Amino acid sequence: MVYENVLPVTMEEFEPYLGRTFNVQNTDVAVELKLVEIEDSTKGRPWPRDLPKPFLMIFSGPPERILLEGLRVLHLPGGPTFQLYVIPILTHDPSSTGQQYQVVIN
Repeated sequence: MVYENVLPVTMEEFEPYLGRTFNVQNTDVAVELKLVEIEDSTKGRPWPRDLPKPFLMIFSGPPERILLEGLRVLHLPGGPTFQLYVIPILTHDPSSTGQQYQVVIN
């Protein structure tokens, strides 16, 4: 399968999608991930203007379907598609918050 319009990733590009749900395209079963947090990894330190800022995103998914770590294609319905390396992380209470995942952009 060929994914068209896969875009480069910047923190500013993702900020409007905070709280939105993405469909994971390359899985055996349908999985949706909600973007629940975006964190600037520079923590306010000076950063060269000509370099994109590193950042971290936290997604929440269903507790009963845990994705394995790997390169995933996330599609925002009616919007863009992103190819991101998604990592499941320890989640304190998946039954109430869902399984969480991180995406680190350096």
